[in-house]
This record gives sequence, structure tokens and C-alpha cells, in this order.
Amino acid sequence: MNKKNKTKFIYWSISIIIVVAIVYTVINNQGVPINIERPEILGRDHVADLSNYQYSSNPPTSGNHFSNSADSGFYDEQVPDGELVHSLEHGYVIINYDCSKFSGDCEELKSEIKYLVNDDSWKVIGNPRPENDYLISVTSWGKLMHLDEFNRDKIKTFINKYRNQGPEKTEH
Repeated sequence: MNKKNKTKFIYWSISIIIVVAIVYTVINNQGVPINIERPEILGRDHVADLSNYQYSSNPPTSGNHFSNSADSGFYDEQVPDGELVHSLEHGYVIINYDCSKFSGDCEELKSEIKYLVNDDSWKVIGNPRPENDYLISVTSWGKLMHLDEFNRDKIKTFINKYRNQGPEKTEH
């Protein structure tokens, strides 16, 4: 093989490797198939009282909310919906869970969720929520996914697709 053919071979080989790497990355970032609900988007006003306010989903994915928001992290005590909705507005993803709907050891479920939150903590919250209709409900602004069992791949897919998609983007 002469020098010109070797150069062509190297360029084509590198090009093929780059294309394969791009295709692999795109496929992996799409994750596993997930079923998403898209509840009605409600207002975005800051309010002091939500006692008579009706959200369009359980847990809420949009609507009026408190002026303070919840930070990223795993919470052992339930965070008020009004703070969480404000975080959703900023593009957070919230993993809401209800231990009363788990047939196993709740500490195991909490450990799995805590691992997800700590592993990829940018704009991700783990929150105990006894009002859930399902074991796990994952929310972002205007998006909702319910799970009857813990599924790391589906939750990670949701996070990767819908994080930082709120109407008010912030760094934190």
C-alpha cells in the first residue's frame, strides 16, 4: 500500500469510528422507552397560600407555587408541593415515592433513589410523598411518569430527557 492509500485508509477509518461513536451516543442517550403523561400546564404565579389551589395532576407538574424552591438532593421529610413546583419551573426532575405502596423494605427503595439523586445531582430531587397514587411518580415541568416498581433505567431516561426543560431556566 502506497503512502497516499495509507492516508486515505486512516482518514476513512477515523471517520467510521467517529460516526459509530456518535450513533452509539445518540442511542444510549435516548434510554429505554417510557410512558409519559402530559397534564395541563397551569399558571406560574408565586403565592403565599395554596390551601384551596387545585393542581392538574398528582403529583403536580406545573401551577402556582411558593416563592422559595427546593434544592437538589434526597429528602427524608416531605417537601411541600408549592416548593417542588417552583423547582420544576426551574427545570428540576423530582422522584416522588410512597413507601406504603412498596412491598419490600422501604430503606432499600430509598437507598436506590438516593443513589440516583447523588449519582447525578444536578437538578434532581428525591422526595417522600404519601399522597402518590403510585409507588413512584417522576415529574418535570408538564411531564409525569408513574411506576409501580423501581426501574433505574426508566428514571434515568426521564431525567436525561426532561431535566432543565422548565420555562424558567437557571444554573441551579
